[in-house]
Amino acid sequence: MIKRLLCTGVLLLSATALRADVFSFSYAGVGVQAAGTLTATLGFLGYNVTNIYGTRNGTAFDASPIGAGLFTYSPSSYSGSIAFSLGSLGLLNTVTFSNGDFAEVGLTGVKTGTNFSISRVPELATMLLLFTMGLGVWVLARKLPYRNTRQS
Repeated sequence: MIKRLLCTGVLLLSATALRADVFSFSYAGVGVQAAGTLTATLGFLGYNVTNIYGTRNGTAFDASPIGAGLFTYSPSSYSGSIAFSLGSLGLLNTVTFSNGDFAEVGLTGVKTGTNFSISRVPELATMLLLFTMGLGVWVLARKLPYRNTRQS
């Protein structure tokens, strides 16, 4: 029993070190519709955007030359801002958001709306690593010697 609890504890502690750093987001309002994916690393103040790409009103955007942002995220609450380069000219576009509301500032002026969404995307490599760790813990549990503490 103790062996199983120990192996389960190791698996759970290892799994908490894994985190998906890929997020999908979308927003739409009067005159604007955008969707994309961003990569972020967890820092002291929240997630720092390291890469971003997608489309806004049919025009591609990415992190070159400008792609940044900082946001906090939990499944029920999120807020922050992201910035990206829009189109071939690399025009700066900034979106500030909080729990569904957004304000976009860019070349076309200010756009606002109430339907911003962001969610984590589980990475295949993370899921495969978690499965492999579980398999390793199971093998370890089978190989560890069983010590019977009951006396007859």
